Amino acid sequence: WMHVTSGMSGLSDRFGRALPTLVFGTVVVVLGALVTWLIVGEWGTILALVGLSLGLLFAAPGFSSIGSVLHPYPVARPGDSPFSQPGRSWGSGVFWHPTTGFIAILLMGPSVYAGLVALNGGESWWNFVALGWGVVVGLIVLIVGLNAGARQFERRSSEIMAFAQSA
Repeated sequence: WMHVTSGMSGLSDRFGRALPTLVFGTVVVVLGALVTWLIVGEWGTILALVGLSLGLLFAAPGFSSIGSVLHPYPVARPGDSPFSQPGRSWGSGVFWHPTTGFIAILLMGPSVYAGLVALNGGESWWNFVALGWGVVVGLIVLIVGLNAGARQFERRSSEIMAFAQSA
């Protein structure tokens, strides 16, 4: 409710919520790629892995930026345990969150396919296809999601405030 009442722009709110995930996730992807490279020792495989990982990392906050405005769910109140959940159903959020995760996985299908082709004896350029698809499609979903979520945040601010007060 503080974001709504402060008059914060929708894009600032959505980007501020996505930034910690993007920063932490990028660190995990880079460290995971380095450890995988140390184990596997093949740079091409790492390209495909990084492309897929970054694609999923970028797509998740993109979809979440829209979903958390359209289908908010209650969170713990100040002073409550962060592991507690208010006694209210998630409503449509129960459907929205797994559905968007499934869509993100489907969008990364070509990246998975390209990586598997390269891994199973295909040309090494398939690794670059996997990297490019993951990064480009993930960034598109992130940018579109942040902007669409920002517009919905500004349009639905009174509904979000009513939900925050009732939760």
